Amino acid sequence: RAGSREQADRFIEKLKPDAITSVSSETSLRNARNAIWTVDDPLTEGDLLVVKKPARIAWHKRILDRRKPS
Repeated sequence: RAGSREQADRFIEKLKPDAITSVSSETSLRNARNAIWTVDDPLTEGDLLVVKKPARIAWHKRILDRRKPS
């Protein structure tokens, strides 16, 4: 959590989709339902953040699951 506007701006700049590195075998934690990997924390040097990107759902699953109760 950013403590100031300056930290928030730095955080946003480092965590934009273009700035986040792609998943590599060293940083990948999982690549099934979600792709999960680690990136360097822009606010605290030496710390890591966990990035989670939901896997894309196939078009037929979106249609079939639309009326499925959650």
